[in-house]
Amino acid sequence: MRAPHIRPEEDHVSTNGTIEIPALDQTEIVLTRRDLRAAVESLTVEQARWLVDQYYAWQDFRMQAGSQVAALTKTAEPCAAIDYAGGQLRRLEDDVKAMLDRYTRVEPTGMGAWAREVVGIGPVISAGLLANIDITKCPTVGHLWSFAGLNPEAVWAKGQKRPWNARLKVLCFKIGESFVKVQSNKNDIYGKVYVARKLYEVERNTSGVLAGQAAQKLERFKIGKDTDAYKAYSTGLLPPAHIHARARRYAVKAFLADFWSEWYRRHHGQEPPLPYPLAHLGHIHVREGVGWIR
Repeated sequence: MRAPHIRPEEDHVSTNGTIEIPALDQTEIVLTRRDLRAAVESLTVEQARWLVDQYYAWQDFRMQAGSQVAALTKTAEPCAAIDYAGGQLRRLEDDVKAMLDRYTRVEPTGMGAWAREVVGIGPVISAGLLANIDITKCPTVGHLWSFAGLNPEAVWAKGQKRPWNARLKVLCFKIGESFVKVQSNKNDIYGKVYVARKLYEVERNTSGVLAGQAAQKLERFKIGKDTDAYKAYSTGLLPPAHIHARARRYAVKAFLADFWSEWYRRHHGQEPPLPYPLAHLGHIHVREGVGWIR
């Protein structure tokens, strides 16, 4: 005998042909909500990573559904089913976000809550950082930058193992774009780091300092000759999108330096070591109250 709250697919269609969306048994909803808090508080790192991955997957599908609905609406085609599916995905996103909100507030390292104090970092990104970074495997901030795919010298040759964590690299892209969006917030730190770095990169670009890098870009990559990017590179300049990416990467590295430094202190109970380029080569400088960055 099947449970009363489970209905076979054919039961969703009534005798008059209308679709009925089955509701969960109210007792089950109460039990789920009562147990969810404890379940979230006992999440493992692997489980948190899965939830973060699913959140972004559902977000992508929901955005695709939204685009499809917008396109169909313009042509007056029916789109209620797709619109409904998008709404369901939105609810899944909200549920997972609520779970990660709780997780990042109570997880034992305290770094989830620390990250969330940063303007532009919410519960999903905070959980993603915790789920993809192992402080015991990052003895220096340089290790973390490389693991996050922020080392411009790293090359992934065909047949070789990827030299960075793909999940973390995508997450860092999202972090950077978030910083760009919050730069006008009075409490923002890293969006302003992005703005300052972009001005610096623009000045270097227009003065010809980056001409060699522009030439290397043309040599190493196939860039369509009819694109604006090719026109910029061929005249010894980096295109605006490239300058944006450089400044964004700089801001993310600044944040990761501070995140790693704080986590290192909490985990090891001592001050973190200076990055090798600062301690031995003088290639990076200390930003008072914000951290180290090249």
